[in-house]
Amino acid sequence: MCTILPWQSNTPGNYRLASITALGAVVVENSVVDAVPRNLDPGSGRGGLVATLRGHLDLFLNAGSLMATTAITSLFGFAYWWLAARSAPAEAVGQASAAVSAMTLIGTIGMFGMGTMLISDLPALRGRRWELISTCLLVAGSAATLGGLGYVAVAHLAVPGLQHALGSTAATVLLVFGIALNAMTLVLDEALVGLLQGPLQLMRNAWFSVL
Repeated sequence: MCTILPWQSNTPGNYRLASITALGAVVVENSVVDAVPRNLDPGSGRGGLVATLRGHLDLFLNAGSLMATTAITSLFGFAYWWLAARSAPAEAVGQASAAVSAMTLIGTIGMFGMGTMLISDLPALRGRRWELISTCLLVAGSAATLGGLGYVAVAHLAVPGLQHALGSTAATVLLVFGIALNAMTLVLDEALVGLLQGPLQLMRNAWFSVL
């Protein structure tokens, strides 16, 4: 097994074909030479690696921001429910749990694939990015609002247990608003990831978690 690759000779601009054999030696015109040229700068390998890492800094920041977002929201969520279970009545905790579950489920469905589309399309789009983002936010918010209204209708007409969990009229309106806001912020987060602005979505999630 061998691989053919270009090999630069001692004469500038003059290249010859070489092959790497299974034993790792480089064969040039039927003669075996060292695999590493003598005139190669020993620090060029490390320099090339550093340059490559710097070129992908945005990618690393994006990935790190997503991991940090998961850690922060999970930590504050755990603290919130821990305090709620010890300071609020069981009925209030149950209503809040049902509301959060509805916001998460319907908000995620209400994204309507807008976030995935933005992640795939924004890097190749040179102009009018925020017009596309705002359109996707409106679509997701509208779809989630309809889903929230449907959830309220089902709760009132078919599932008495859910109706009890809705609470007052003001709480029901706040729930529908929260569902729409959740869908829009999820789409915005994925848009920021598509723009390689992961730290911004980390900041947004951190503030929302604290609030």
